[in-house]
Amino acid sequence: MSVTVLSNSSKEMVNHPDHYTTTDGLECIEVMEQIYGIEKVKAFCQLNAFKYQWRAPHKGNQVKDLEKAQWYLNKFISLSQQKETNK
Repeated sequence: MSVTVLSNSSKEMVNHPDHYTTTDGLECIEVMEQIYGIEKVKAFCQLNAFKYQWRAPHKGNQVKDLEKAQWYLNKFISLSQQKETNK
């Protein structure tokens, strides 16, 4: 019996992991924006960034959690700038 292991790079697992993307390329967070609106997704991003920073020292791969926190902070900033542009 053979096993094939498919691995994503660390950046793919942080920035665009397959398990958060549909087969047609929609990412979960994009659908969340459509359903809940930008303000709620911004709050979600702030809270997720906090969660990843909180747990980072207690997990084996601290850097990966901090990269995830940074991703959510960047998404928050992007959404904030997007809202300002649309005014």
